[in-house]
Amino acid sequence: MFVWGDGFEIGLAEVDAQHRRLVGILNRLARCHAGHVAEEDLRRTFDELADYTAYHFATEEALMAKAEVAQDHAAAHVRAHRDFVEKLLAARKEAGRAPRELTGRTLTLLTKWLIVHILGMDRRMGEEVRKAQEMASLPVTVAPPPSSERTIEVLLDAIDGLYRQLGKNSDELLESNRKLQQEVAECSAIRVRPRLFAGSGGR
Repeated sequence: MFVWGDGFEIGLAEVDAQHRRLVGILNRLARCHAGHVAEEDLRRTFDELADYTAYHFATEEALMAKAEVAQDHAAAHVRAHRDFVEKLLAARKEAGRAPRELTGRTLTLLTKWLIVHILGMDRRMGEEVRKAQEMASLPVTVAPPPSSERTIEVLLDAIDGLYRQLGKNSDELLESNRKLQQEVAECSAIRVRPRLFAGSGGR
């Protein structure tokens, strides 16, 4: 699982809180993917992602406008937001078909977004917004984000933890299935076992 830490923060408290929510959604989806994938759970996840993106992207775009972030960067940011929403909408339409395959693709989408957008574009946005706040003499109560080396280290640890947890869940599921099959086989053997004294008249 992804464990939230300083390495994910971009230095803007409101945005970081929203990013933390996305990491929580990603982790719940990963647990779902490792076990039984129910269509209802998948649709609920997409509903939560729709709420998240609507609020979060509006927050970021308002911050960039207020801080007068470089126009090319702001425009690229908005394009990335729109592209992400389109991909989510396309995935949501498939929620009723092959749910396990869909959870896998959605996990990949969210993980790439975490790496490329949040730890890339959003980090730059955070720096520009903080600079604008400092120039306007606005109070800045958050610490600057950690170095890129620390960010990469945190990300690799998080991904490693996620894959280890998924592997553990898969092993537990396989062991449960093995025990269940053994119990079913034993019950079947009892039902078909011939009565030893059938027809003997007994006493």
